[in-house]
Amino acid sequence: MERSGISDAELARSVGVRRQTIFRWKQGLVKRPRFREDVLAVAARLRLTSPERDALLLSVGFQPEDPDGLVAEAEAGTEGETGVTPAADSPSDAAPDLASDPAGTPSELSSGLEPVSDSAGQPEAEDVTGAPGQEDTPDKRSARRLLGMAGVVLLVLLIGFAGLRFLNRPTPSPSPSATASATEVASPTDAASGQSVLVAGPDETLLLVAEFSNYGVEQGFNVAGRISEALMGEINQAALERTRVAVWPQPVDDGADAAAALAESGAAALVWGEYDSGRVRVNIAQPGSDEGPGWVRFLSSPGDLASIINIDLPNETRLLALTTLGQLFREQGEYVSARSAFKRALDLHPDEADTEALLHFLLATVLERGEDGDPAAAISEYSRVIPLRPEWVNARYNRGSAYLQRYYSGGEPDLLDAAIADFGWVLEREPAFSDAFLNRGIAYYERNQPGDLDHANADMTAALARSPNSYRVYFNRGLLNIRRDDPQWQSDLTRALQRNPGYAPIHSALCWGYALDEEPEEALPHCQEALSLDPAANVHDSLGIVYAQLGRRQAALAEFEAYLTWLRTLPPQALALLNGPLVEAWIDALEAGDMPFNQAALDKLR
Repeated sequence: MERSGISDAELARSVGVRRQTIFRWKQGLVKRPRFREDVLAVAARLRLTSPERDALLLSVGFQPEDPDGLVAEAEAGTEGETGVTPAADSPSDAAPDLASDPAGTPSELSSGLEPVSDSAGQPEAEDVTGAPGQEDTPDKRSARRLLGMAGVVLLVLLIGFAGLRFLNRPTPSPSPSATASATEVASPTDAASGQSVLVAGPDETLLLVAEFSNYGVEQGFNVAGRISEALMGEINQAALERTRVAVWPQPVDDGADAAAALAESGAAALVWGEYDSGRVRVNIAQPGSDEGPGWVRFLSSPGDLASIINIDLPNETRLLALTTLGQLFREQGEYVSARSAFKRALDLHPDEADTEALLHFLLATVLERGEDGDPAAAISEYSRVIPLRPEWVNARYNRGSAYLQRYYSGGEPDLLDAAIADFGWVLEREPAFSDAFLNRGIAYYERNQPGDLDHANADMTAALARSPNSYRVYFNRGLLNIRRDDPQWQSDLTRALQRNPGYAPIHSALCWGYALDEEPEEALPHCQEALSLDPAANVHDSLGIVYAQLGRRQAALAEFEAYLTWLRTLPPQALALLNGPLVEAWIDALEAGDMPFNQAALDKLR
């Protein structure tokens, strides 16, 4: 620091910590910096050479960036030029763990394809402090000269870390419980009933806040208490009944510990984390997977939110409480309440770009869900995420899926172009992602411009190579091959049925395919089985054709009327998109005693 002329305050601003944190590091009041990126940011700001940076990392217990280079230069005994020190690493967006066979939302179009639903998961926010830009000033100090400097002791450990003590991990300072009105943590068991207050009661939603691991020395903050109070305040404001907050008395060190605590307590969510030198790292965990009907678990830990807050800012704890509640509502299917919680959190204007991006992402996922789902609003939210975190693959993937959903809700064909573009972007970065291949194939199928069916077939075959046991890929490729008039449709749908015999849309597709091939005897059992499995299955157009082919004119008319009744429940655009006028013409022809289904007419339906 003396060499660079940088003060404690200036270095703190550059690294993204408080000035007291730099002071504590220099004086040895904490055992070591908690985050490797902070050390790298220090090295970048001080314009250390590569050997100096690596020596600094080693001095505080982190692996060097280039251990071979450090050893080689230290042994060489020469003063070779090292050039400009590369900028400090900033956390990169790791590729998410992608689901291989997601649960999709069945298309109700017997002649259409089924879009695979988008991710319910959310990206994990990271502790990004960011390294400042570097000046191109070469430093010719070699590692040997650095390590041999007499009287300076490794440049005073390069930034004043000479007094840093490598201590055993301290026992976290006990935090008093939050106020009695907010939580019930006076004792492990309730005196009246003997029931543990750390176990969810019948029909009760229990939220836990674990004591936070304390990596500081001579400091102890009631982090769990502050978060509990903020959380209970939001619960009271939302007038949630049978919802309780309790403090888990032991610190939670990792995701496995969090899962164990959730399993033991039956809690719906657990807030856990750690702190040092005035910064708090917070995670939110929920039990089980993030899967539900029609939704895919997209990341390895979609229920976790990692964030950095300042414990001196009550606004931050309220933001955390709202985010926790929003995720709880989301998992419980209470999407209107979840939307409200995430919007209120965004109204607090979070300082961290990761937190802002995550909240927009979570809001988008709940805007898509429920009977009043709004794909257009979800697309708008995903579009706010992408400039903040352009490498979040699942934001692009989800937006592509939302474009498809909006198209199926009666949107314009240009939505398919947008979906194809988003899925293509994802596949450039995740070429093993089966779902993106499948959804892009569906978009090509629906667009149906010259060459699109070949593109759709290539994408679905690629999806099948990556998910060979997915009934959904076989199902969608079977529908595609019906349109292509490729006999392979029977094989594809048979394989889909073998993998999921109780899935009504597969029987609907078999009904449709056999009807178009003028095999009504083969089609009829599948039409009837689809209705048996799902009385709401939209198979009326297919069944009407089958009855007409079998000479059952009145039954055919009844099915076509039922199909038109269903169409009238959809947006007005759907009438033309889903052959409403054509079905009306079939009714007129049958009432006139004509047979509208010759081979040429059936080929036009593919």
